[in-house]
Amino acid sequence: MEPVICCRTSSIENFEGKKQLITPEDFREHQADYFAAAIAMPKSTFIPLANKILKDKGINNGKVVTGIDSKLDKFAEYEFPNKIAEAYGVSKKQQK
Repeated sequence: MEPVICCRTSSIENFEGKKQLITPEDFREHQADYFAAAIAMPKSTFIPLANKILKDKGINNGKVVTGIDSKLDKFAEYEFPNKIAEAYGVSKKQQK
């Protein structure tokens, strides 16, 4: 297999922590996931939907800070991703 030149060694999109992209396979998998998400959940519809889900939960500033309130932690970890996945008909990414 030919070597792959990778431009980045960490995922800037990963909000739960910086995932290291060590091998060429890690880098390719990250790029494939990012591309698939962009096709399935375009930014032009994702952001308004995400903001509506947050506002329906009473969150008006567009973000959830985790580690302070266990109810908000549960919302951020389970409810929010489930609502997004359901709205777009996609599966949630499995955590490794």
